[in-house]
Amino acid sequence: MRIAFQGAPGAYSEMAAQRAWPGVETVPCEHFEDVFASVAGGKTSHGLLPIENSVGGSIHRNYDLLLEHDLPIVAETELQVVHNLIALQGTELSQIRRVCSHPQALAQCEQFLRRRIDELDELLVRTLSARAACALEIGRQKKLLGLEIYQPNREAEVIAHVQRINPGPLNNESMKRLFERVIDEARRLERQAEPEGEGPTSPDCL
Repeated sequence: MRIAFQGAPGAYSEMAAQRAWPGVETVPCEHFEDVFASVAGGKTSHGLLPIENSVGGSIHRNYDLLLEHDLPIVAETELQVVHNLIALQGTELSQIRRVCSHPQALAQCEQFLRRRIDELDELLVRTLSARAACALEIGRQKKLLGLEIYQPNREAEVIAHVQRINPGPLNNESMKRLFERVIDEARRLERQAEPEGEGPTSPDCL
């Protein structure tokens, strides 16, 4: 038995074939169409193709190819897909900024990526709330000292600093627009702040 599969050696389709039929000879093909052509042309006795994925859904192209070829389905097997993220040695997950992969693999990792986005959103909310608390304290101190709420030089410094440390993929113009909104909200909080006591109470915010 020789089984054609789409992908490179080590692909999930090859793993499925070898798990279902141990010791079978496998033949890699570049495209799904090539698997059908290999079987139809007698180069291989069978072809193994993905049809359904519990996360990514149906592989519609292979349904179409089944209709286009007079080749029957003779067996079925299931394989649990476990993806791994490859990075440079010593890289922490928190350092990852971009993931490059096949669209189908990314679709299969959608739940993980959504959970990661939720975690980052929670961190972002906590960070923005802490920044807002600082803005309130700064507003109190400015009112105590009789200083202007709007300080364009300081705000320009904040934007320049954010752009300088920006690792991407957001470009600096996008980062500028985001932080301009953050600064606007901080300025609004500063104006609402009521002075409490005398002198600075939270120097770390200044």
